[in-house]
Amino acid sequence: MRTSFISAFFSIVLLPLGCGSQASGEDGSAGSGDGAASVVPDETVTCPGPAPGAVDVVFQVSGSNGVFADHCDSQGDLVKYGCGIMLEQRCNGDEIECSYQPVPTAEVIGAEHDCAGKCREGKCKSFCISTDDRLHIDSVSAGDYRIANQTAGWRYTCRVNVYCPNPPEVGSIDIVQYDGGSDGTCVGTDTFSYGWDWEGEYECSFECSASGL
Repeated sequence: MRTSFISAFFSIVLLPLGCGSQASGEDGSAGSGDGAASVVPDETVTCPGPAPGAVDVVFQVSGSNGVFADHCDSQGDLVKYGCGIMLEQRCNGDEIECSYQPVPTAEVIGAEHDCAGKCREGKCKSFCISTDDRLHIDSVSAGDYRIANQTAGWRYTCRVNVYCPNPPEVGSIDIVQYDGGSDGTCVGTDTFSYGWDWEGEYECSFECSASGL
């Protein structure tokens, strides 16, 4: 097998599945950006190295182009940093079959994550429900259920998703028995599905988004 680097390389950030977008890391050197100077990083990474993915952990990333710290921008969204990658070409002996493998570089690259304006101290606060959270239906209007997470403090706007033979009424309370396997990264405009278990019976399937704290 022959291994070589392609002459042109693509600098991207390895992002958590389901949120964020590729961006060109031009801003946000350590100590800059909205609130960056006062944020103490939870972990540090030196490039080339692993790609920090968690949006609820503040990383300080060092590389050939400087030192950068995750921070919130003026819109309340997250600017997160990681190591760029280039694609390494790997071919068999006759070069008929080739593939490209990502290889970390020494360059720090930034990406913006939509936190719906709720980035705080360099972190996107996740609104995913968790086991044992206490949910309360505040109101129902035009098919929208306003649900308060009395444990975590979030408020959700939910709509029936496929199944709801016996809708819960305003004032109903559910203690979450199962969070649906959430990965804990519900941020920005993300949605999550939730099965309302009212009085011990599966009663409703909702699709929810965060409407505020």
